[in-house]
Amino acid sequence: MGNKFLRLFLIVISSFAVSVGLASCSVNNMFHRHKYNQQVVTDTYKVSNADCEHGVTYYYSCSCGKQGTETFEYGEPLGHDYLWEYFEIWNGIYVRKGKCSKCDKISKIKIYQSVNNLLFSVISEEEKTCEVIGYKKYYKDEGDNIIYIPKMWNGYKVTSIGTDAFRSCDSLSTIVIPDSVTSIGKCAFWYCSSLSTIVIPDSITSIGDNAFYECSSLSSVTIGNGVTSIGDYAFSYCSSLSTIVIPDSVTSISNSAFRYCNSLRSIIVKEGNTVYDSREDCNAIIETSTNTLITGCADTIIPDSVTSIGNSAFYNCTSLSSIMIPDSVISIGNSAFYNCTLLRSIEIPDSVTSIGNEVFYCCTSLGSVTIGNGVTSIGDLVFHGCTSLRSIVISDSVTSISSEAFSFCTSLRSIEIPDSVTSIGNSAFHGCSSLKSIEIPNSVTSIGKDAFTGCSSLKSIEIPDSVISIGKCAFYECTSLNSVTIGKGVTSISDLAFLGCTSLSTIEIPDSVTSIGKSAFYNCTSLRSIVIPNSVTSIDGFAFYGCSSLSSVTIGNGVTSIGNSTFYGCSSLSSVTIGNGVTSIDSSAFSGCLSLKSIEIPDSVISIGKYAFSGCSSLSSVTIGKGVTSISDFAFKGCTSLSTIVIPDSVTSIGRYVFWNCTSLSSIVIPNSVTSIGEFAFLGCSSLSDVYYIGSKEQWNAISIDSNNVELKSATIHYNYIG
Repeated sequence: MGNKFLRLFLIVISSFAVSVGLASCSVNNMFHRHKYNQQVVTDTYKVSNADCEHGVTYYYSCSCGKQGTETFEYGEPLGHDYLWEYFEIWNGIYVRKGKCSKCDKISKIKIYQSVNNLLFSVISEEEKTCEVIGYKKYYKDEGDNIIYIPKMWNGYKVTSIGTDAFRSCDSLSTIVIPDSVTSIGKCAFWYCSSLSTIVIPDSITSIGDNAFYECSSLSSVTIGNGVTSIGDYAFSYCSSLSTIVIPDSVTSISNSAFRYCNSLRSIIVKEGNTVYDSREDCNAIIETSTNTLITGCADTIIPDSVTSIGNSAFYNCTSLSSIMIPDSVISIGNSAFYNCTLLRSIEIPDSVTSIGNEVFYCCTSLGSVTIGNGVTSIGDLVFHGCTSLRSIVISDSVTSISSEAFSFCTSLRSIEIPDSVTSIGNSAFHGCSSLKSIEIPNSVTSIGKDAFTGCSSLKSIEIPDSVISIGKCAFYECTSLNSVTIGKGVTSISDLAFLGCTSLSTIEIPDSVTSIGKSAFYNCTSLRSIVIPNSVTSIDGFAFYGCSSLSSVTIGNGVTSIGNSTFYGCSSLSSVTIGNGVTSIDSSAFSGCLSLKSIEIPDSVISIGKYAFSGCSSLSSVTIGKGVTSISDFAFKGCTSLSTIVIPDSVTSIGRYVFWNCTSLSSIVIPNSVTSIGEFAFLGCSSLSDVYYIGSKEQWNAISIDSNNVELKSATIHYNYIG
């Protein structure tokens, strides 16, 4: 009685909890009401990414982790990036409208007045300030060579040159900026291709992103003593600029500020600057506190006090032909010498421990590289496209070769990988078309995706026992590769690993391998024989597709399925041994094997897929195992040499077009287990004369035989056949 009362009490309490919105939770109390007041910033609760007007949106959550339905914003919106157009609506009165390049939102229409061909906009009525936002004549496809910006406009002080104000004014050669202006906005003089000189007054404190981007004629720049920041790509692509002087007021310079300034040969930072310096007349900008060289040029000499070469420091310095890296340097940043097309040789000292990504990307003249003993890793795309690089010495301190490290080094003929390296990254040597030999040490455990793709001169490769995995497309289109030794540690041969290795004539698969991936040996037209060991459990589709010289195949007992089109088009294949572990022969597995004369399908096989042996025109003998239950559509289509076949009593259905155009088929044994024969199953079997049925006439008549089996119905049926 007491127990019944207790159970009833608990039921009432639980019902009450539900009725008032209580729920069980992983908290100290047995029950608690969810309070969705937690602002947890993780992908679990993310609703949407930041856009032009909103930060990242998340759901509120409960302290127990349950997600609520209300949302909150975190972080700053990305902001609109309007492309402006101006239209004159009355004499001297203009309207501006813009469309955001990110979200296509149309801006509010604003009205501006024009004075002396310049368009102005009020910044502050209280402070009586305004900015120049456009140039009237430019918008009428006319242009003045010289523009004077006034200090005042209609009683307002001109304090700013706005975003895109003179963008693409390609006739503008000179502009005079008054000392009332304090900032130059983003893209203010973008692509003013005739602008040859600029004096930035001391009143200006900031130069915006892309302010003078691609002012290709700009040869003289004077930066005033009031400037504190120079934005991203501020003078990028100023290809005529040869000298730059950074005043002592500057505290922030983007490392892309002078990118693509190919004529730059003199860089001076004035003494007294507390953030940057150009010590020892080095012709570079050095961040003083970190001793990091952030911007260099063709005539830079790196001082031996520099410890780091910063990201993109010599980016696209196409006039740089040589550089000496002192042994004080410990790191070289991403893209440091990107596209330095005249750089011929480089010696990385032992002091360097880190080489970033894309450091020597497309240094097309770089022929010799020595990597010091301190480097532990070679970053992604470090030597990508170094088409003159013929040899390289890698120190035994290096433990990994990252993705695309030497990709498309088309002159690289040989390379010695030290035994300290444990991994070869994705596409590490992709497109190294001159690479003839490479020795992979026993320390390597993985060969990444596309690691040697397109190494068309590579003739042999020995994969050591230490390697566990061969990545997808690892040796794709290595057309000269004729000898491969796969180590005993490899467990899988990935998809397309040796696709298109047209010279590969023999390969031994070790018994450590458990799987052969899709198209692994696709179109290896010289491959003559293959033995698949018992360790292999799966052969994926197209694995040996188009191996036209393949004459002998042995499939081990561990394989359970032969994938789609595995041996499709192996026109020389005359001998096949299928292991007794195979349960399915998938679609088109042996389709087009023109030389195959006989096949024995073991009892383990349950199903024969569509087109499995279609087009095997020499196939004259087929033994179907006693485990097969279905023969799928088109399975033996076009087997024109097949004269007789025995269907085992395990088969219940014969699919559509199974023996289509088997023109030599004269007799067939069909068991009484068969309940259906699909349409046109014997279409074109013009020689079919005798059907031996293991069953009575009544049983034969009970079979569902499609009416389109004219050849079958025209043959003589021998009932109660005993084989």
